[in-house]
Amino acid sequence: MDALAPGLDPEKLNVSVSGDQLMISGEKKPLPKNIKSEHIHRSERSTGQFARSLSLSVGVESDKVQANYTNGVLNIILPKMEAAKPKQIQVKVG
Repeated sequence: MDALAPGLDPEKLNVSVSGDQLMISGEKKPLPKNIKSEHIHRSERSTGQFARSLSLSVGVESDKVQANYTNGVLNIILPKMEAAKPKQIQVKVG
């Protein structure tokens, strides 16, 4: 799973899994004070704290969840539980 998260401090990002819920929270700081508002034509991203909660459709192994933040993209790897993976069943003849 990928989440666009440009301009965030990776130290302020929090990712957790509890049951069938994935929680992502963090904070985006405002622009530095040395950048004047008259130099900004448009700002499409708000600042401040945020929190998102997503329902997972299958069970995941919460102790194996990984999160990486690179170039403004938060990539979260959620390994499925063995019971959630499809199992091939052999058909016996006879």
